[in-house]
Amino acid sequence: MADKPTRKQPEQKTEETEKEIAELRRLESGPRQSEERYRFLVEESHDLIWTFDLTTMTFTYCSKSVETLLGYSQDSVIGFELKDVFTPETKKKVISEFDKVVKGKADKDRVFMEAEHFHRQGGAVWLEINAVLHRDSSGRPVSFTGISRDITERKKAEQEKEKLYEQLRNAQKMEAIGTLAGGIAHDFNNILSSVIGYTELSIDEIEKGTQLHKNLSRVLEAGNRAKDLVKQILAINRSDEQEFRPVPIIPLIKEVLKMLRSIMPASIEFRQNFPDQQLFVNANPTQVHQVIVNLTTNARDAMTDESGVLEVSVEPVSFDHSIKKKYPDLEPGNYAGITVSDTGLGIPRHFMDKIFEPYFTTRHQETGTGLGLSIVHGIVKAHKGHVTVCSEPGKGSTFRVYLPLTETHGIVSPPPEAEQELQTGTESILLVDDEKAIAEMQQHALERLGYKVTSKTGSRQALETFSAAPDKFDIMISDMTMPDMAGDRLAIKVKEIRPDLPVILCTGFSRKLEVHKEKLDVEDFLMKPVNRTEMAKKIRQILDRKKS
Repeated sequence: MADKPTRKQPEQKTEETEKEIAELRRLESGPRQSEERYRFLVEESHDLIWTFDLTTMTFTYCSKSVETLLGYSQDSVIGFELKDVFTPETKKKVISEFDKVVKGKADKDRVFMEAEHFHRQGGAVWLEINAVLHRDSSGRPVSFTGISRDITERKKAEQEKEKLYEQLRNAQKMEAIGTLAGGIAHDFNNILSSVIGYTELSIDEIEKGTQLHKNLSRVLEAGNRAKDLVKQILAINRSDEQEFRPVPIIPLIKEVLKMLRSIMPASIEFRQNFPDQQLFVNANPTQVHQVIVNLTTNARDAMTDESGVLEVSVEPVSFDHSIKKKYPDLEPGNYAGITVSDTGLGIPRHFMDKIFEPYFTTRHQETGTGLGLSIVHGIVKAHKGHVTVCSEPGKGSTFRVYLPLTETHGIVSPPPEAEQELQTGTESILLVDDEKAIAEMQQHALERLGYKVTSKTGSRQALETFSAAPDKFDIMISDMTMPDMAGDRLAIKVKEIRPDLPVILCTGFSRKLEVHKEKLDVEDFLMKPVNRTEMAKKIRQILDRKKS
């Protein structure tokens, strides 16, 4: 008898079916889980993930992190163009990089670059872009998909580091300039000594009131101004406090403009506008003179076709406490507002933040040093003032300088040195200077004052002359920097023979004198170029003190 079929077969079939269904469900759920994981990673990533469509040239997707990185909502970014995301300069770079990849000019279908982005609330954010190009089945480029990472802090650190390096380089340049200035100052002051000295001698022989006397007086004024400018150049490397005093600003500016007018092309229209009232500022007149010279010559040079308008004006300006919001370094109070404007080339906007930096210039190296405006800025700051600039390319520039007014009025300038009464004497002087022209000029000047002068152009020759008759001389005046034996060494030698002999050292510039001035065994110092009024006064003071 045949066996009856059991009921277990359908149960086995059902179990197998359920396993198959479960497997199918597992296989079906795999892509969904992967998609969900992918979506989670994309949406929760701190980096910005995006897609840019090359047909519409807009962003078709941006991850949620766009809200924290750039301040835009996720939905609002869809449809943005490149100009909506990148700064103008960066947009050009991004388009250039995209174009290289699309046209196959890059090694791979990939873009890797740093880019500056707009933030919705203002400011900029730096992102590092890593993007890949997608093509359709026919190979046509269709879109870029990329990941952008925030590197703003890194860029700030790099910029700060570069800024420190730049400051170090500028400091080294300034040190080099100071060294160079010191090196040439001695020679330049020797030249000025001859110019000033022989001019003073010539003025004595010309009748006052004549045109020649007036002309020579102008030469003497210019020589003394040059002397002050050399002092200012040498002060670059020193912390010496400059002499400040109440100065009537309008006459000083008029003096500069008179000089400038004589060297300015006649085709440039010259305008000036000054108030009737006199304005006094507490200032170093030489430094303020240089500020006006630098600004006006810059304005002249900006009009390269030698046509246009150069205007200088002065007006009293008052600021209340609200000025601190605009210019934090300015204190409330009354100021002289000095404006220098031109109709020249103007300054490109991207240069505006750099024009007061040392060595920055928009001109060719042959015509600009990059020091003019940085010196202006430094001088104005030292005077507790402020300088601003407004410029538009092709229309010109306007510089405004604000200098604090002082309440002191009626300052009487001392009479010109050439007109001061000169102190005389009959004593015997040993004069030593290796520059023959200076030695001869100083000898003539001192002999006119009544002194008996023995002049030598070599330190060893002077020592031999002194050693032969040490009691013949009442005082020695010697240059500091000389070949064979410097002035300080010569002073030591003569004082070994005669300790009571007064010695005056003259110098255009000497690093040794700057460092060891207090240790040198001499009675006094005179800075070249030495004018005869100052020298006569020093000689008389020292000799009278010795007698008493």
